[in-house]
Amino acid sequence: MSHAAPTSTFADAWERWLAYRSVSQRPLGLSTLADYHSAYRRHIGPRLGRVALAGIDGAAIADLVVALGEDGVAAKRLSNVLVPCARA
Repeated sequence: MSHAAPTSTFADAWERWLAYRSVSQRPLGLSTLADYHSAYRRHIGPRLGRVALAGIDGAAIADLVVALGEDGVAAKRLSNVLVPCARA
């Protein structure tokens, strides 16, 4: 009998990526890490954290950008939010 693996979510991938970037050959600096945590906590996690990785596509990211823009997130902050999304 085979057991299906649980569906990985964006939050799962995010945690694995941050753990890797904390010990990799080029670990994230403390200020960058703090900014990524803030971006996730305030903007990314509430909208994408529970989404299955298979559901993260260009449309999902576009929806995130539109929602953050409607929330009044400044262009520079929006750019900073998208950087770790592209890497996670």
